[in-house]
Amino acid sequence: MVGIKLVAFSGLILSLYLILMVPFKWALFLVFMYIGLEGFFKVISNYNPFVHVGSDLIVIALCFKVLLQSFFKGANLKTTPPLTKLFMIHFLWLAIIMFNPFSLSVIASVAGAKIYVSMFLLYFFGYYLTQSESDVRFYMWPFIIVGVLHTVTGITQGFLGPDSLVALHPRYAVQLQKYQNVAFRPFGLTNLPGGPSVYLYQIYPFLLYFAFHLKSWVAKALIIGMLPFSTFLFFLCQVRSALLKMIVATTLFIFGYIHTNMKTRRGSSRGGLVFPLAAMVLLIYFALPQFMTASVESRDENEAAIERSLSLFDVDKVSSSRRGAWGRFVMYAQEVPFGAGLSRVGAAAGAFKEEHQRDRTFGFKYFFTDNFWLTALVEIGLPGMIIVTLIVLLILWRGFKSYLSSKIHSIRVLQLAILSSLIALFIGLYGAEGLIYNPEACFFWFFSGVLMKLPVLEKERLASS
Repeated sequence: MVGIKLVAFSGLILSLYLILMVPFKWALFLVFMYIGLEGFFKVISNYNPFVHVGSDLIVIALCFKVLLQSFFKGANLKTTPPLTKLFMIHFLWLAIIMFNPFSLSVIASVAGAKIYVSMFLLYFFGYYLTQSESDVRFYMWPFIIVGVLHTVTGITQGFLGPDSLVALHPRYAVQLQKYQNVAFRPFGLTNLPGGPSVYLYQIYPFLLYFAFHLKSWVAKALIIGMLPFSTFLFFLCQVRSALLKMIVATTLFIFGYIHTNMKTRRGSSRGGLVFPLAAMVLLIYFALPQFMTASVESRDENEAAIERSLSLFDVDKVSSSRRGAWGRFVMYAQEVPFGAGLSRVGAAAGAFKEEHQRDRTFGFKYFFTDNFWLTALVEIGLPGMIIVTLIVLLILWRGFKSYLSSKIHSIRVLQLAILSSLIALFIGLYGAEGLIYNPEACFFWFFSGVLMKLPVLEKERLASS
């Protein structure tokens, strides 16, 4: 067991060391790889506090690297990213609510604040470190690589059952006990049941982008060949919101890509669209039923898992699953308009159980939050929630406007791939807190910065042509 724990510590320490030593592009590559696998490291380290905040530590290491480079080489920041002032207002508000009279403690406030700071900083890295279209594609690859790892391990677990998960590490037995009332969900290399689906839906537009744009037909075939496996994994994971977001992201990209390419008169461009798209549709259409049949034959419990996922298309069940959210929002807005203090809900709340039990104002189980806006309202109040929501809406609006006005086809398609994922994530905030928890937080804030940089790259190309 000690040897296994060393794997988690070694992964974190090695990542921190390399991030400080290697060029920024590769440092970010390592950051995304680590964050994609941090759930596995948390489990095998038995949620050691040091490993638990590993993703925050590696982002801090990135910031430290920036400060060192600025000190020794001088800062080279010609422009500031759009919405920088709003981000500064957000950070200022966080500093103010650290003194919320309802706060559990100073330590709890500091611990709770990190989820509203560390991943948000990746927005600035996405903007400043994207210098070309090839950079954007480079930053997509670590997410795809981790997606492949989650797909392989998730499919294996889905066919073999819980024993395969415990064989990966005995600590997963504790995780399984928390979710005994539902059909088994593959963990992949995450720390949560169904975790692979939350990771995979984000990269679907990226997979489609590469399927259409890679020059190598072998590489295209490998990307297209992954789709039926990862699509089937969604049904085993039973995370209906992730399945919905995958459908939204995929639909947005495909229709946007068709619209963009219909304007292109070049036959090669249309051919590059039709053949991969036809291959995807046919492969998924014929492969999915085979996978479902084989999975049910391997484990009877998989039938219940697939049926639960398919209930996504039952409007009555889906509409009732989040019933009461608006009523709770109105109630909390009246009771704690400026928030009840950080670490009140979510992952941080579990680390401060004693403080919650001693709290005479609200109590440990007073707040029930099942979406981003409820969580933000309880922790950072209406002003903080409005500020973050405004930042997100402006990012999506500016990205959509620049996509519509883009004159360079290759940049426009990159904007479309990123926008499709970000819009799907935003839609899913009604049933999740993706903006503040990984892997969605890391993905959203970094690629938001990239999205804001793409119009700048287009202007530079047009000016030089």
